[in-house]
Amino acid sequence: MEEWMATAGDWRESKLYQRMTAKKTERKHGARVWLTRAQLLMKYGSQEIVEEIVTAKLSDPELKESHTKPHPDAPQSEAR
Repeated sequence: MEEWMATAGDWRESKLYQRMTAKKTERKHGARVWLTRAQLLMKYGSQEIVEEIVTAKLSDPELKESHTKPHPDAPQSEAR
């Protein structure tokens, strides 16, 4: 009732309505983040670990298909 009175009968102006209809954009929904070798190196800090990750993904055909993609600037390159 207080919200109704404060908004002069316009529910769309009420804090309750705005809070219920607000969309949360800060959530992540399990989206995969694609990293380059340089980004992996910044994340893990070890060239050895980066090479192990890349080698593991490129040596397994299933992982290569689902966990790697061509670079957008060089889509024809085989060095994913």
